[in-house]
Amino acid sequence: MNAAALALFSLVAVLGAGLSGYAAGAYFKRMSSDDAARAVRELFTSLAPDAGEETRTRQMLQLDILLSAANVISLANVFNVVLVAWLLMREDGDLTVFSWAFVIALMSIFHGAEVLVLSAKPISPERAQRKILRILRNVTIFGAVWGSAGFLFIDDIASRNSLVVLLALIGTAAGGAASMAVLPQASLAFVAAIGGPAFFRLLTMGDGEHAVVAAYQVSLIFVLGAVSHGVYDTVIRRATVGEAAAAVQAPTAPRKAAGATRA
Repeated sequence: MNAAALALFSLVAVLGAGLSGYAAGAYFKRMSSDDAARAVRELFTSLAPDAGEETRTRQMLQLDILLSAANVISLANVFNVVLVAWLLMREDGDLTVFSWAFVIALMSIFHGAEVLVLSAKPISPERAQRKILRILRNVTIFGAVWGSAGFLFIDDIASRNSLVVLLALIGTAAGGAASMAVLPQASLAFVAAIGGPAFFRLLTMGDGEHAVVAAYQVSLIFVLGAVSHGVYDTVIRRATVGEAAAAVQAPTAPRKAAGATRA
């Protein structure tokens, strides 16, 4: 298999693992294949420009939760990448390591500043969808830059630097998936972007040990996809469905009270 075909296979594998995990999470939540298909379909239809009012309300809640924790996450990313770069440069003071870490730190700082600007303005339903689409774009790029460490710095699974990179990627993917699970599209995109380059690199090694690690990586992405659905369904979907139900029932209360008074 040539490099281009292997890269395409890697992309399909990590995306498929995330979506399959998300669908599995939906299935085991209610033991229904229809719910699993609906959950995956909703990932795409909820971003359509003509999404309904319930979806708009859901997006505002998603954005509010994401913005509330974004600055802490940005700061954690800076500390994380500085630590990883320091560990890598202890054995190899390559300029590539410094450049990679500098780009991630700069992106994290820029993201934190952007969040401060967004938080200072009221968010309308229309603006919420635009901001969510921007978040999807940004986290995909950010995940790909983080994930490039897997392609750049993994050479032998037994080497110290390779283990440092693998552990950093696993921790960052898990933390990112958990912090963005309220917006599952972002969670899945981030995990796929961060895992794709390392998966590709491990497959190019061409031996059994690296293939086992690659298989573990795909299984981890599957699990993170299932976790994303669990968090989203519990925190976001139920909250907005509950609000909609309360709004429908609220107008009926005065009529019941009035009927009781007449009786």
